[in-house]
Amino acid sequence: MSSTIEAVLPEKTEQAIVKIIQEALAKGEVMERETNIISFMPAKTVAKIIRVLLKDSFPGVKFSVRAQTFAGGDAVHVSFKEGEVDKQEVREAIDWFSWIGFDGMTDSTYYTSALQVGQYSLKPTSYISVSEDYR
Repeated sequence: MSSTIEAVLPEKTEQAIVKIIQEALAKGEVMERETNIISFMPAKTVAKIIRVLLKDSFPGVKFSVRAQTFAGGDAVHVSFKEGEVDKQEVREAIDWFSWIGFDGMTDSTYYTSALQVGQYSLKPTSYISVSEDYR
């Protein structure tokens, strides 16, 4: 079992994210393994969360956040206009919402820790890509 990392977010941002999670639970869009432990969250819900996080972290910057579902999992794609913000800063702000990584040196997949947001422990989505090609 992996450990849990607590998200350190501004209170307003955390409340908005918790609200999205609660709405998704009410609609049956996420699976709760135990009380407040989210074992599955679709990419479209993660995309909503990432939009809130990016809006609060980078005010005035316009982002495109798209969800994708495919046979092997799901992904969220984030893009923005080049030069508006540093790509690495964006990646650092949202990377913790990805729980699967790929190590090209060993050609293997690895899993990261669960994320604690408010009272919820979750493993949001498989992959997140960030690019500077917003159209």
